[in-house]
Amino acid sequence: MINFCIASGGPYRGICEAITDPIREHLSDSTICHTEQSGATNVGFFVTQTNCQVFIPHGIADKNYRNADKVNAFEYVFVSGPAWVDKLVRQGFPRDRILVGGYTKLDPVFQGKYERTRRTFCVILYAPTHGAIPVVSLDGRFEQYLPHLEEYYVVVHAPHPARVTGQKNGGQVTMQALVDADIVITDAGSLVYEAWALGKPVVFPSWLTKEGVLGCFSGSFEEQIYREEIGYHATDYNDLLRHLKRAALFGIDDRAVSFIEQIFPVELRGRSGEVTANLLRRFEK
Repeated sequence: MINFCIASGGPYRGICEAITDPIREHLSDSTICHTEQSGATNVGFFVTQTNCQVFIPHGIADKNYRNADKVNAFEYVFVSGPAWVDKLVRQGFPRDRILVGGYTKLDPVFQGKYERTRRTFCVILYAPTHGAIPVVSLDGRFEQYLPHLEEYYVVVHAPHPARVTGQKNGGQVTMQALVDADIVITDAGSLVYEAWALGKPVVFPSWLTKEGVLGCFSGSFEEQIYREEIGYHATDYNDLLRHLKRAALFGIDDRAVSFIEQIFPVELRGRSGEVTANLLRRFEK
């Protein structure tokens, strides 16, 4: 039996359900139980759930929150692609305890379950990560630029799902907006990786976040993104406008394509739920 340990309430319930729903599609009802029990394989989504044997991260971002020392209490750890395998092994985590399952949350998008809204104008999705660490987030720091930006573009503001109170499907709250977007403005959260996996260019207001990311997330994939300037990185607001024009004209850049392939390979996009379910079956009791 497999038990997905999802809290009954709180803002992250919908986020975890967005991760587990594509997996459940490939598991029989008899395989899944709904309580933590010694006879079941318990799957957690946060590093604090050390009572679980298996860890599936609730997001695809790094932020160093799931380095080897943070996940060592789990018997097995799921990752989205080979870059994560290399990082954890380099940090001393045993390779035979790492399972590559992709990123299940985006399966419905790759499977065509979201239909893009047809528009004749350029749509920008502004989607900051939560502000738990203010210096790495645009939340509350970029909004002053939105009125001017809206003079040139259609801007859709999608707050982090955890910030949307009373939202039952918190995990899906940005999915339609992401599908509809031509360009994404964000900082250092999962939306960076989700956008690139879907072929969307990302523009970073780096003058607001670069110093914080380099200082707080040393050794993370986010640090690499900012240090190597993967994607479009703006040094001020006027530079942001220039990068938006370039992003609208040229789309996602080649280095971002190469980077996301190592984080979340093409071969797993749209079939992560199936792959993850097959790997979980190994632990059925």
